Amino acid sequence: MAAAGVLLLAALCTVAPASASTGLSGHSTAAFDAKVSAYTREHPNDYTGLAKLVKSMGGTFTVSTSDTGPTTPEIATSVFKSYDGQRDATPGTVSPMAFPSNAFVVSIASSRAPGSTVAYVTGGWNWRDDFVGQGPPVDIAALRFSKACGSYQSYETATYRYDNVSTNLSTLRSSGVGGNGPIWNVADTVSGFMNYADHGYVGVHINIAGCGAMQSAFDYEGNKGGSVVSASVGWGGLSVGYSNPGSILQLSTVAVTI
Repeated sequence: MAAAGVLLLAALCTVAPASASTGLSGHSTAAFDAKVSAYTREHPNDYTGLAKLVKSMGGTFTVSTSDTGPTTPEIATSVFKSYDGQRDATPGTVSPMAFPSNAFVVSIASSRAPGSTVAYVTGGWNWRDDFVGQGPPVDIAALRFSKACGSYQSYETATYRYDNVSTNLSTLRSSGVGGNGPIWNVADTVSGFMNYADHGYVGVHINIAGCGAMQSAFDYEGNKGGSVVSASVGWGGLSVGYSNPGSILQLSTVAVTI
């Protein structure tokens, strides 16, 4: 999938999430973080390629999907790709309906430079190309952490149509500072039987120095017709409140150690 950065891209280009110290592989942590961010923007949900990049610089990588639980980068990539292409394979069979349980898939991934206390954590989603039952006003995406600890160095988010055109439909709703994680709004606009937020991701660089072992998970709640009035996240999960009922589907990942 093609990609482009959206939220706080300028900050990501100029602010190093970690110190410029040199890791065990000879790459500075700042260069490591910049490269993994750039690859994610250009190839969202390509966990095979991202893992190869991370490991080539001596870093560690882990990934989990809602379909598989913790898995290999190759399997995670295959799972996400399995939600693509139905439009081309069976044209004219798009299905505007209430959310089926397999309407989309979500993931959590974590990359760390060797010797760094900064983790790059992303949550991704991908809707089936033959399902266009999404609708306004917004979906909710959240990263959650096992401890209210650490400092966020940067935030990222991006959305794309099924054909990989960048659409800029996600925005930071809550920074998560002092809590268990940040929350984003995703404006899942549909036009001409095309979901303009078909796939995308949210991410942070978080410095967990002094926090001890930490885990993270990702939640995405698809919403059609419900007016969101509140959203909060704790280690137990994502909670979304509505002023009126609508069709919703929340999918979550198994946590991974970051």
